[in-house]
Amino acid sequence: MIGWKTNIVLLFFIILIVFLFFIIQSEHKDNIIKNYRIIPSNIDDLNTITFITSSNNIICTTINKLWRVGDSQDSLKKADHFIVKRLIDSISNIKLLPIIDINELNNKELILSDFGLDNPIKELLIHSDNRKVTWKIGSKSIIDNYVYLMRENHNIIYKASIDLISLFPSNTQS
Repeated sequence: MIGWKTNIVLLFFIILIVFLFFIIQSEHKDNIIKNYRIIPSNIDDLNTITFITSSNNIICTTINKLWRVGDSQDSLKKADHFIVKRLIDSISNIKLLPIIDINELNNKELILSDFGLDNPIKELLIHSDNRKVTWKIGSKSIIDNYVYLMRENHNIIYKASIDLISLFPSNTQS
């Protein structure tokens, strides 16, 4: 039979282990990065996505639950549903990493042009049933394989995989 002193020591170690477990868990929660996405709502609610570059605009929109594509609202033609869905899924799967709040740029001796966001190379307009989101896409990072972007009327500069740039269609046929 185990003595009362041994029971107290065992109880002390169990309490210590439980305490350490909770401390480690709370620190782990602080280190979890929130998932930021380019398409902020359910992709099934998406009505229109517009790709704007210096050379053209490509509009993908739903009319009566059928996808249409064109370079203007007047030139929309029936689109392959699976291609548009795959494009939207690909964009939706790109994760954003917050880099800096624009209010902190001066403190770090940075300006928007350091990120290519003073004169964005591309824009992505996303319309859903209840939201309109515009992303301004800046320059490629010189350090890694990312591109900088910022949501219009928000203060955070993000970085995303350079793959985002390759998802921009060059014309209505691609």
